[in-house]
Amino acid sequence: MRRYVEAYVGEGTSGKSEVAVNRALELTTRGRRVTMVDLDIVKPCYTLRPIQGSLLAMGVAEVVTWASRDQVGMGETPVLWNPAASWVLQRSGDIVFDVGYGVEGAKALALVEGSEVEADLRVIMVINTTNPLTATVSDIVEVVSSFPAVHALVHNTHLGDETTAEIIQDGARIVGEAASVLHMPVVATTAVAELAAAIGEVDCAGHQVRAIRRLMTDTFW
Repeated sequence: MRRYVEAYVGEGTSGKSEVAVNRALELTTRGRRVTMVDLDIVKPCYTLRPIQGSLLAMGVAEVVTWASRDQVGMGETPVLWNPAASWVLQRSGDIVFDVGYGVEGAKALALVEGSEVEADLRVIMVINTTNPLTATVSDIVEVVSSFPAVHALVHNTHLGDETTAEIIQDGARIVGEAASVLHMPVVATTAVAELAAAIGEVDCAGHQVRAIRRLMTDTFW
């Protein structure tokens, strides 16, 4: 059986953590063993810690992150590297990484033992075209090219509660054009269930539409 090892990267507000968490949950619904790994040491006020219990209750086999009781201070307190993350690729089953935003955040993946030779590892960049850094085709190409290695894209254009199907469809066109320039696949367009239903099974650019739940709203601490 194929093993999924996926690392989700992106710029701030891309929604990479939301996409990563939903991907882990989607894999569990197939009866797969999934380990979710929190590699976001850039913005520690948003981590998987507050929803760790919820993810385990929903079927994720293990969540590699610090427990809130093990960290002292407010959200701006720097996060220490969790040693358990260094050896996570030796575990069985699927592995989903939530990596910190930006090029600097993505460097955390190199701290995972064996990541440079893991044949199953796919680095997936999440794109939100309402972010000024990834608003145009040229912006996306520039950002993706600045990262060490990206294998695929996920289109996740959103404006929080103000997101509409039209905004998502506009983003789909832009991401689709950028993917063509980059010679890179678009894995899916992600949207909350109501908007995903309004768009249909595929968006205007032909990308599969994947419904997600907003879980990261509970992670600010």
